[in-house]
Amino acid sequence: MQANVNQDVSSDQTVLNSPPPYDAPGKSLQQGYPSQQGYPPQQGYPPQQGYPPQQGYPPQQGYPPSQGYPPPQGYPPQQGFSSQQQVVVVSIIFNFKDFYDLLFSSLRF
Repeated sequence: MQANVNQDVSSDQTVLNSPPPYDAPGKSLQQGYPSQQGYPPQQGYPPQQGYPPQQGYPPQQGYPPSQGYPPPQGYPPQQGFSSQQQVVVVSIIFNFKDFYDLLFSSLRF
């Protein structure tokens, strides 16, 4: 049995190692696959159109010229002292004078 197994293995190896140029004795060589056609050349993308030129903003209008502040109003003219007020002030001064005269005269003694 050992011999049969070896023979089978060796016969398999001979079949595997031999190149099979023919299908059977007397037949011509096998034809290979027909040559493949390449892909047709790809067309490039069409040239891209640029963006249209952008329109700028319209010119801005400036602020209207500012009006100045109105001239400040002066204070109303001050009224002078009335005659009654003048009398009161003079009487106070004379009252103090009399008071000081009395005070100093009393201190002399």
